[in-house]
Amino acid sequence: MTAIIFILACAVVSRAQFDSIGRRSAVAFLSYLEKKGQADDAVYLLSRLPSRIKDDSLMIAQARGLLALKREKEALSLLAAFKPAENKTLNKVTLLQNHARLLMQRNDSVLAPECAGDTLCEALYRIQLMAALLLKEDHRNFDVLFKSFSSRNALLTLSAYNLYVYSEQWQDRRKKSPAVAGILSAIVPGTGRLYAGKPHEALHTFLPVAFNIAQSAEGFYHKQYKSPHFYVFGSMAAFFHVANIAGSVRAAKRKTSEEIDLYRLNIEHELSKLLKYYN
Repeated sequence: MTAIIFILACAVVSRAQFDSIGRRSAVAFLSYLEKKGQADDAVYLLSRLPSRIKDDSLMIAQARGLLALKREKEALSLLAAFKPAENKTLNKVTLLQNHARLLMQRNDSVLAPECAGDTLCEALYRIQLMAALLLKEDHRNFDVLFKSFSSRNALLTLSAYNLYVYSEQWQDRRKKSPAVAGILSAIVPGTGRLYAGKPHEALHTFLPVAFNIAQSAEGFYHKQYKSPHFYVFGSMAAFFHVANIAGSVRAAKRKTSEEIDLYRLNIEHELSKLLKYYN
């Protein structure tokens, strides 16, 4: 019983000490956590801070941490209830909201912040808009916006250039047609997988078909239509060949899906690298 009372007393004291932390100490510790990449710890600390010491910068830091943890809905909910005191802070809130919507692939919700006299905010918004255009595959308007983009910040310039590279790669990619993959596999087993960009699967597809065809042909050679080998291995060869054609069609579709996922992931990564500027 004494031990339980002692533990409860320690918990109360530690909670009181935690709640009495000052704003300066909180900001210093948050900076340390950000450098260490410990967004989850930063969000936990910010959610436990007393409301009397929270200000605009700490609320924005909490939203930024939630976005780093891929908790976009929580970030949007926090930002929707946030009443910033300054116009510049309002711009940053809008940037964070745009960021959350982009990560949630709600691309039509990108809003233009006022960015009055704030060159950094304007540059960040332009990158957000470029990312939104790429996610919608509107490469024509992306090119127009990219050519008009300028910033003295090296990281922002690099992010804009990376988005340009992703745009060029996406437009230059060779689309994989499921129909072509199926036809190639019907002619020569495994070639459809090679066409679909899955060379490691081609041999596994070719060997079962080739082996069963060879066994069936050998049986036919010796006993012609009276050979059980001809029917048994011929049926297996037909089964594996049909599976080979269907698998090649799926491989082409899967390759396209993987390219889309990588394309979106690269764009989201460029956005996430900019989180530290939404402060």
